[in-house]
Amino acid sequence: MRTGLALLALAALAGSAAAQMPMQQMPPDTKFVSVVANEINAVAGFTPPQFTLSVRNDKRQLAFYGKEVNRLDGVRCERQAAFEFVARANLVGHIQVGICASEAKRVRTLAVMAPRSLEALLAQLPAIDMEKRRKLGWTTTRSEGLNRTEEHAFPVVLIGHGMLVAQTAVIVSAGGRQAVVVQADTSKLCEEGYGLKDTTALCRDTRQALIDIARRVDKRFSRP
Repeated sequence: MRTGLALLALAALAGSAAAQMPMQQMPPDTKFVSVVANEINAVAGFTPPQFTLSVRNDKRQLAFYGKEVNRLDGVRCERQAAFEFVARANLVGHIQVGICASEAKRVRTLAVMAPRSLEALLAQLPAIDMEKRRKLGWTTTRSEGLNRTEEHAFPVVLIGHGMLVAQTAVIVSAGGRQAVVVQADTSKLCEEGYGLKDTTALCRDTRQALIDIARRVDKRFSRP
C-alpha cells in the first residue's frame, strides 16, 4: 500500500460526513455491527448523546506495518465493523474491529513483525526517547491469553504531513484459525475539552481497553 493510501486508511475521521446514528437505530441488516457496538460499549461506557458511536459504512482495510519503513500493509477481514466516536456532537476519533479467518495467519505474522517495524521507524526519530515513547503509548506487548490465545498490542505509526497513530490489539486463537483485530485513534477523543480523559476506559488506558474489546469479540465469535 502506498503512503498516500495508507494515510487514508488511518485518517478515518478526517472530513467524514457520516451520520451520527445511535446504536439502537442501526439498519436491521447490520447484526454483526450491532453486536460489536455492544461489546465496545461494555468497555467504553458510552453516555449518549454526549458520548456515543456513529456507524461507518465505508469500511477500510485494517492497517499494519509494511515491509518498508514508513509504509503500511492493509488487511480486509471477512467480518468488519467500523465506527466513529462522537463527543459533544463532534466526530473525535474512530475504531474498527475485524474478525479474520482466511487472513488469520497473515495477521499473526504482521502482528509479530510490528515491534521490529516500530523500532525501525523510531530509529529515524531520535528525539523520541524511551520516556516519550511510554508517554505516547508507543510500546509493544505480546502475551498468552485464555485458551492459549496470543495477544498482541502495538501502535501503528505513520509519518507524513504530521503523524498518524492507530493503537492496535490483535488476538490470535490457538492454532491460528482466527484473528480478532481492534484498531482505534483516540487522540482527539481524550483531549481535555471533551471531559472524557478520566471517565472512559478508552482514555484511562487505551491499550488495555482495546485488548478488553478484542477479548470480548473473540469470546463472542470464537470458532470451535
